Amino acid sequence: MTRVYVDTNIFMDFYQSANDRLGVFEELRGRADKLITTEQTIAEFERNRAQRLSSLIDTFGKSIKIQPHTTSVIKALEEWPLLIKKRDEFQNHAASIQSRLASFLADPSADPVYTKFLDLVKTEGVQTISTTDVLITRAHRRKLLGNPPSSPDKHTIGDELIWESLMEGCGEDLIIVSRDGTFTAHEAFLRDEYAKRTGKKLLGVVKTLALALELIGAGSELIEEEEYELPGIEDDDFESSWDTDARQSLEAAYEGVEFDFEKHEMYVAGDSDNDFGMRTICSLDEFNEWASEQAFSGYNSSAPRDSGEWAVEFDDWKWIENAQLYFEEELQKLGWT
Repeated sequence: MTRVYVDTNIFMDFYQSANDRLGVFEELRGRADKLITTEQTIAEFERNRAQRLSSLIDTFGKSIKIQPHTTSVIKALEEWPLLIKKRDEFQNHAASIQSRLASFLADPSADPVYTKFLDLVKTEGVQTISTTDVLITRAHRRKLLGNPPSSPDKHTIGDELIWESLMEGCGEDLIIVSRDGTFTAHEAFLRDEYAKRTGKKLLGVVKTLALALELIGAGSELIEEEEYELPGIEDDDFESSWDTDARQSLEAAYEGVEFDFEKHEMYVAGDSDNDFGMRTICSLDEFNEWASEQAFSGYNSSAPRDSGEWAVEFDDWKWIENAQLYFEEELQKLGWT
C-alpha cells in the first residue's frame, strides 16, 4: 500500500484559488485511507491560516478602492450621480465581505476552508502521526546537521519534524505532495534516506494532488481541473517524471531485488537528425518490434509504455542503427536477459 502526504503549503492554496476548491476536500475524504498527515502539519495549517487570511483581506481591500478621475465637466454630466451611487454600493458590499473575512480570523469555525480541513484530517482512514519528544530531538539533530528538508527559519524545525514523523510512523511506501523547494529539490536524498530508515520506498515528490492520486490509482478529474487554475502550476506538474515512472516499473518487475537506479538507467538513442525527445518504458521484445517497424529511421513518437519490465530512456545522440544492439548489450551487462 502507498500513502500520500499533503504538505501544508498545498492546503494553503485553498485560500488563493480563484475557483471553488472546497469540493476538492470531499474528493480527498473519499480517498481517506490513502492519506497520511502529521500533528505538526495540522498545527502549521492552524497557524498559517491566520497569516494567509490577513494577506487575503489586505489584498482584497486594495483591489476594491475606486476613485474616478473627475473634473467639473464630468461632474456636470447626468450620469455622474448614478456612477457615484453605484460606486458607493459596490464599496459597501466589498466592506461587508472584508468584515466577513475578518470574522474568520476571530472565529475559525466560520472559516469554510478551515472546517473542511478539520473534517478531512479527522476522517476515518486518514493516518495522523503524533509529535513526540523523540521526534523533536531527531528534528533538532537534523537541523544541526543541515540535512534536508530544512525549514527556512534557522530557529524552527517544522519541515524537519514532519519528515522525521513520516519516517517514523508511515510504515508504507510514500508519495509527498509539496511545492516547497526543501522537499522538491532533494528528492534523491530523501528517497535514499527513507529506504534506509524504513525499508519502504519514497515513490516521488510531486507538486499536485492530481498526480499523486493518479500514481496510486485513485485519480480525480475534479482535483486536476481545479489545480490547473492555480497560479504557478504548469502542465508538467501533472505528468509523472521519468524518475518516478522508471523506478516504479523496475521495482514492480523486480520486487524484492535491490538495485542502484542511477547505475541501472539505460539510454537508447535517436539518430543524428531527429531528436526522439522521448522518455518511456518498454520491454525488450516491444522495443525490438518497434525498432523493426521503424526500419531504424528517425521516429518521433512514443514507444509502448508501462509494461513493467525494462526502463529505457531516449535522450542521447547515437545513430539509431546502433540502438537495438546497444540496448541488448546493456541488458546483458546487467544480467537481465
